[in-house]
Amino acid sequence: MSPSVPGKSQRGHREEANPFQRNEIESTTDCGRSDDQNKHTNDVGVRNSAKPLGLRESQLGGKGKKVINHCAQEGTHANCNSHYHVVHGVTIPRMPSKGHLSRQYSWVGAMMNQTVPPPTEQQLEAARRVIAHHLVPTPTVTLMLRGRPVLTKMELFQPTGAFKVRGALAAIDAALRSDPTGAVIASSAGNHGLGIAHAAMLLGARATVVVPATASAAKVKKLQNYEIELIQHGNSYDDAQAFALTLAAERSIRFLSPFNDPDVVAGQSTVFEEMLRQAPELEHLVVSVGGGGLIAGCLVAREVHGRTDIRVTAVQPQNSSALYFALQGKTMAEISHLPTIADGLAGGGDDGAMTNAIVAHHQIPFVLVPEAEIRSAVRECVEQNGLVMEGSATASYAAITNNLIHDSSSRVGFIACGRNIAFDLLQSLLAE
Repeated sequence: MSPSVPGKSQRGHREEANPFQRNEIESTTDCGRSDDQNKHTNDVGVRNSAKPLGLRESQLGGKGKKVINHCAQEGTHANCNSHYHVVHGVTIPRMPSKGHLSRQYSWVGAMMNQTVPPPTEQQLEAARRVIAHHLVPTPTVTLMLRGRPVLTKMELFQPTGAFKVRGALAAIDAALRSDPTGAVIASSAGNHGLGIAHAAMLLGARATVVVPATASAAKVKKLQNYEIELIQHGNSYDDAQAFALTLAAERSIRFLSPFNDPDVVAGQSTVFEEMLRQAPELEHLVVSVGGGGLIAGCLVAREVHGRTDIRVTAVQPQNSSALYFALQGKTMAEISHLPTIADGLAGGGDDGAMTNAIVAHHQIPFVLVPEAEIRSAVRECVEQNGLVMEGSATASYAAITNNLIHDSSSRVGFIACGRNIAFDLLQSLLAE
């Protein structure tokens, strides 16, 4: 697959039938990139590990109690040489380890060598039920983008400000059905963490969320309003995920990936299902992509509902396009990143993730959007449509308005996946 970038033509693609049958049915140091990566973007940097502060686990408050000292004391994790910063805590008890069912059409994920299958029909139905019970469907509206009518799924109207609450509800609901007294842990750039926190509140679960020190200030501030254990660790999503996986193993609790989890993907599939009911005339869906949970959910739902006639295009920031390069054969360790305001799409994924396999099978074309276009799209969205969208959403907005998708005639749509942008960043973008 060749991405669409300014000045390059897009290679045609072929849609194949989904192999999943219906019963198996989010301070840097300069470093040079590989020659292949340099074809698409500039040299990038790798982030150094940070030394944030932390509360020891024994210092955490009981369930429902906030840690008063949000500045925290310095502490070192027992089995890790790095430090971490707990800004809000509840007691997370240990629970027995659980085995994982192997299913047909499964792939080996990088997370703790677990086999991660695509969602089954039963998981899709369970996700529909819990989401319908707790969330109001978001509308699909028509926005005029530079004179073109574009169908827009308004996931920024979710109570957490982003679509990821869907996958979080589905995953925590599944975890509680498996063990009603269990706890969960997640790593997040912000929006998945907000989804986990909100879903845990709705379902009465105990949750830990690990975010990098570079996470959006707006998202961290919102997370601090929930009764969760909130830990800031490292300078990237990859750092946060590695630490969360370590804690999950030590505490024997379930790790909920923001994308490489069948229940999460089942939850995200409801975005496409709602949009299809609201706008059956949709011909081409443009999807912002980080780890691939949203686009994988859309592809699974597209197959289930027999709408493979709807084209799907994946969009990633040119500065941070891990999934695109992973599908070209790169390992996550070989992929470097530049900073992007589309923080929900930034960073790496998992080698061998289930989402990678779903996207690869459908041979979905990719568009890599320049950072300048993502930034200007935030301002344009406010000025022209009166809406605040975060960079993860405006990546798709920019791909359409600049016709990087090479489609000027179809009934096109995109998912306005979130609104959680820091106020100072929004002010600076509006002033550019």
